[in-house]
Amino acid sequence: AQAVAVGHTADDQVETILMHFLRGAGLSGLKGMEFSIILPAFDSQIPLTRPILDLWRADTVAYCAAHDLVPLEDPSNASDDYFRNRLRHNLIPELEKYNPRFRVTLQRTSHALRGDYALISDLTQKTWQEIIIKESQTYLSFQLAPFSKLLIPLIRNLIKFSVEKLRPGIVDISFSTLDRAAKFITSPQSAQRLDLVSGLLLFKEQNTLYLTDEVSNLPLEIYPQMGADAIPITVSGEINLKVKLDRSRSRDWVLTVKRISSAPELKNADPFQVTLDAELLGENLILCPRRVGERFAPLGMSGKSMKLKDFMINVKLPKRARDAYPILYAGDEIAWVPGYQISDRFRVTSETKDVIVFKLERGDFRSL
Repeated sequence: AQAVAVGHTADDQVETILMHFLRGAGLSGLKGMEFSIILPAFDSQIPLTRPILDLWRADTVAYCAAHDLVPLEDPSNASDDYFRNRLRHNLIPELEKYNPRFRVTLQRTSHALRGDYALISDLTQKTWQEIIIKESQTYLSFQLAPFSKLLIPLIRNLIKFSVEKLRPGIVDISFSTLDRAAKFITSPQSAQRLDLVSGLLLFKEQNTLYLTDEVSNLPLEIYPQMGADAIPITVSGEINLKVKLDRSRSRDWVLTVKRISSAPELKNADPFQVTLDAELLGENLILCPRRVGERFAPLGMSGKSMKLKDFMINVKLPKRARDAYPILYAGDEIAWVPGYQISDRFRVTSETKDVIVFKLERGDFRSL
């Protein structure tokens, strides 16, 4: 089929708009039904069309009578048990006592609002493309900072548009739900997550906003991850060692280790590259996930230690990335938490002779 045609008339449009108004609706509800629309819940390509949406029911009945056509009548249309029927039989006739052209007026309003809605929809889609980071079947990720600075009405439209991306069949997302989402996004003091609608939730993580059905489905590509087994690092002489982390947990992360016989000038802005004192490190170096109850003495705390868990919380390393996050150990001591800080004990000083340069970066497993 090229399209599915239904027989909604202008009277149905008036009733629909009035229903939406009485139940509470935004512009998408008050504009009424579209002449043609794709409903992804039914089919992603075949449109639903309403070719007689601008014709009044009386005109269609007269046309059928003039051409000896017998339209099908749904018996339930006579029952006031249904909300729409009560509007048709009782409320609309009452409103026409105040304005005899009530139906025509509401139809004209629908036409005007449809144009306004098209304008806002275009702005919403353009803005969505500017702030989206990644779109998948289970989650959407956005740049949080620019998202949070948008006007509240635009944020509400963006959330509605995004929810419909992940839940194509959803209808009637309430204003209160969208407003809660907007306040969550714009408030820096809000909680980390907000349960939204239809099993979806909003989740803040540093500079990223996620719309997802489950936090565990979110990507870990920006956080190096490894398996449970420790990886020994044997350093003897000047070497260039490459160690690949467990690919099943994290994509394309490689540790490069290089020993240098003289301390270089320490100027490095990459948090995933550090230079440590080779003699203080010793030879028993391993890379492994964190251990329960571990303590860490980060640079800048004059040798004072803190729980590694507290350190990870302070630097805002997401909880879901902590258990498999690679840590460099020298013997039983933490020497470096990649991407964040080295241990004060293994820093390079004026007395340092040899150094080891560690660099953790995304690489190509096929080249190893």
